[in-house]
Amino acid sequence: AECWSHGHCLLVCNDDEDHVLRCANRKRCCVPSRYVTMKPITIDYVLDWTTPTVPTTVPTTVRKRKKNKKTRPGVILLQTS
Repeated sequence: AECWSHGHCLLVCNDDEDHVLRCANRKRCCVPSRYVTMKPITIDYVLDWTTPTVPTTVPTTVRKRKKNKKTRPGVILLQTS
């Protein structure tokens, strides 16, 4: 399988290798540490622009749901004048 920069696809990387991305066969692309110039980092905080916003005000009008008027099968409604 194809792998990045002198790497190979394994289930578990060796001690002197870093996991860079996933191979096509869903295994890890293990690259020797000497080819990886930047160590992987994690983000331990939530970015403002990625968090959903919740409205702080309550809507003043609440719409009532329309009742669905259905007739039973076989029943005919007659109008009288």
